[in-house]
Amino acid sequence: MSKITSSSCVRRMQHLKGVLSSGREIEHRLVRFGLPVLVARRLTKLVRILFSIKEFIRRRRMIRELEFSDKDHLRHLKINGFTLGSCTDFDFGADALCICKLVTKERLVEGNEIRAADRLHLVNLLRPEDLSNYPCLIKFATSEPLVALVSRYLNEVPILADIQLWWSSKNDTTVGSQQFHFDQEDYSTIRLYILINDVNPDSGPLNYFDKNVSQAIRKLVPKWYERISDQVLNELQVMGQVRQLTGSSGTLGILDTARCCHMGSRVKSGERLILMLHYTSFQSIKEPDSRNIGAVSENASLVTLITNDIERALLHHPSGMRVRTKL
Repeated sequence: MSKITSSSCVRRMQHLKGVLSSGREIEHRLVRFGLPVLVARRLTKLVRILFSIKEFIRRRRMIRELEFSDKDHLRHLKINGFTLGSCTDFDFGADALCICKLVTKERLVEGNEIRAADRLHLVNLLRPEDLSNYPCLIKFATSEPLVALVSRYLNEVPILADIQLWWSSKNDTTVGSQQFHFDQEDYSTIRLYILINDVNPDSGPLNYFDKNVSQAIRKLVPKWYERISDQVLNELQVMGQVRQLTGSSGTLGILDTARCCHMGSRVKSGERLILMLHYTSFQSIKEPDSRNIGAVSENASLVTLITNDIERALLHHPSGMRVRTKL
């Protein structure tokens, strides 16, 4: 009888540990318990930090190890929630752009990703093995000037949650991320975008509001954490303040997508190709989904690229992080 009881306790403890390691699971259970969504988010964040308090402190201290001189980008990020520039502003950015053009040409000829996609307005062309075949993508994502910028904005060394290469073609849908929204992983989360081809207003560019306008939207829309229709934003008379990430190939945008209301991929003509890097807190409220980065630590050739504690921290993901295998 004692053995059965002991085994039952072990299973319960393992189950509890599994729940506490997943912010998505914690928040889900708190909401089911009857707590308001925003209260559940605050409690989830607190539990996530307490569950890994040593890692929380370590990542804040690690910022001091990073050399930083890019004060202009940081100032724009803090004031506006976004900053613009060129891929050449950061080490290996030009190399990453060239590789993305090469991969795009190969994938569009093969067509496998497009045929398998369940959402044709936003198809990820990048495969996990591309990170091994083209290590400059990881080198760019973990380059010290870029990581220093993101770390100082988030006030901790984050995790590199994902790398994707998005292809969007002409469509007439307004679903999912084509609707205005705030990303829900955390209170702040950074996405970096590089335009692989020239993008104009008809190419389905990223549309976004700056941090101040977005804050006003949050105050005026009760359920701002859900998708927000154009009609609602038109009624608020803010659509005249929307910005677009357009420009020539190599144009770069860095956006706090948790604080800036945004949408994209409404392509009227032509196509849009964009490289996306996602950085977020190790203790994010909702651990991010990963299509490509989740398998990095298991890839021997990629492990050799990790040469210091900062890079290890970037690629050390929470145990509850979800890895998507479907395109």
